[in-house]
Amino acid sequence: VFTGSGVQPEIAAIPDTLSFGNVLVKNDSLAELLISNSGGAPLVLTDTSITGVNASLFSFEEVPQLPITILPGANPVSFAIRFSPNELGDADAFVNFSSNDPNSPVKPVPLLGTGAAPELALSVDTLDFGRVVLDSTASEQLVIRNNGTFRLLVSDLRLTGPDSTLFELLIRDLPQAIQIKYYQD
Repeated sequence: VFTGSGVQPEIAAIPDTLSFGNVLVKNDSLAELLISNSGGAPLVLTDTSITGVNASLFSFEEVPQLPITILPGANPVSFAIRFSPNELGDADAFVNFSSNDPNSPVKPVPLLGTGAAPELALSVDTLDFGRVVLDSTASEQLVIRNNGTFRLLVSDLRLTGPDSTLFELLIRDLPQAIQIKYYQD
């Protein structure tokens, strides 16, 4: 009497969902997706595709030559996937791997990303220093906030205009609060 059990390939994706997080609009981010064989027979990858409403925002950096055979217990095969948002908001798609896995002949892996951008917001549009006595000063505070979904970098602050020499920037706790002093000569 002979006994035994059949073996078959089993496709697995690491991670099982590829999330890019927030990516600056008009930029891109690259992430790695690994495909492995957790079964007992050779896994043959025969095709890849990206599908879904936002499929055009995701792309393969480089697809290995197909078909690829992954032996049981062998190192996984790496796929580099790029997310390139062109507008604000969430985007999703699927990367699909076709193989000889009888239980999952097409393995869909969700792709998630968000197009993000900073949005500079000021606490007020105009600073009113009111009446200032001659040879004295008055101060007002201007708060800079980021109402966007991506980090805001303030790289330069300056006062401009015909009377800019009457004012002084007193930077405190950047990037949140800026003190502006007016000198009445």
